[in-house]
Amino acid sequence: MYFSKIAILTAMASTVNAQRPENISVCDYYTTALLKENTANNQATLLTLVVNTVAIGNYTEPNVGIKVPGILASGQYNGADVNLLPYFTGELASTNRGGDKAVSVNFLDDGGAEPLKNNKPANSENSSQYFLLTHLYQFFGSLLGCSQQGMPGFDAYTATPSMYNVHKFMDLDEAEVGYW
Repeated sequence: MYFSKIAILTAMASTVNAQRPENISVCDYYTTALLKENTANNQATLLTLVVNTVAIGNYTEPNVGIKVPGILASGQYNGADVNLLPYFTGELASTNRGGDKAVSVNFLDDGGAEPLKNNKPANSENSSQYFLLTHLYQFFGSLLGCSQQGMPGFDAYTATPSMYNVHKFMDLDEAEVGYW
């Protein structure tokens, strides 16, 4: 199940690596290419654009003609129907916030897609939506090697690095993992 996903990610990374110098991270390369200056604020903007697009699909103009439906939209993966929305709306007891027991959390409790369309994580800073989205910006910033992360303008990722512990109660199948 995870092998096919790793193979796809490896192929994607190889394509990106072929386009950039070896001594520049993916984050630094695309921040400069798209936003000109490689600053902490611009890196945070890049990660906001990437994560928000992954969540809700294409929302910026212009886009390059590649349809991104977003993980909050129903879709298909290898012919299987996939609907990840219940993991985010609190319909399922699937988060690790209960310690040894899964609990449900509405991660769309502060505006849903509307603030994301405005390049924000949520309408306020006191919501599960804000917590989730800012952690995703930070996590993927670390994963993509953002050199300015941790500087004013782009907080460092300080949550658990174990994706198993974060997702252990979700019981995702191969199609759900692949669609993500």
